[in-house]
Amino acid sequence: MARQDYNEAVNRYNAYIRRFPQVLTAKAIGKGPRPYFELQTPGAAQAPKVDFSK
Repeated sequence: MARQDYNEAVNRYNAYIRRFPQVLTAKAIGKGPRPYFELQTPGAAQAPKVDFSK
């Protein structure tokens, strides 16, 4: 859920700095688009398997 909230905030920010006049001021002060959060660890998107047979 936190990843989704972060990516939504990044999307709003990136859209904001692409509008006029922010596009001019953002470039002037060195602000650029932010990257979206993506999983880097292989298998991190899958839930662990749990065995309750004991």
